[in-house]
Amino acid sequence: MSSPLPRSVPLDGAALAKAICGRAREAAAEIARHGGPPFLRVLLVGENPASQAYVASKARAATEAGIRAETLRLAVDISPGALLEEVARASRDPEVDGILLQLPLPPGHDPARVLDSIHPLKDVDGFHPENVGLLHQGRPRFVPCTPAGIIELL
Repeated sequence: MSSPLPRSVPLDGAALAKAICGRAREAAAEIARHGGPPFLRVLLVGENPASQAYVASKARAATEAGIRAETLRLAVDISPGALLEEVARASRDPEVDGILLQLPLPPGHDPARVLDSIHPLKDVDGFHPENVGLLHQGRPRFVPCTPAGIIELL
């Protein structure tokens, strides 16, 4: 006869989110003591309503955590070359600590090419091949936030 399954424990995502935000706020405050708050630049291409809502919630969460967040809204018809230049500009900008490219991109853009062009030290989503490789080796620099949050919640 098999043993009964352990009693389930309710998952409290709101409490976990509050705790994570508190840890992020402490880390951001420590960084700010050494030269200003961390600065996240979000690149949003087009006017996808779901992407706009998601980016707005990320900006709110960043602000609550003491992170300076800026959303650069780019036209849906931006050329692939112009988008790559915006990524390069953010990658070169010494004030920008992190870059987040909101997906999906409009048709005509190669998401892999754009993600690969983000400087790996500023790739907060952890999608650059260098960061994926480090994660695979068990030496993560950046861990994609959704899977990390799920793992922590579980």
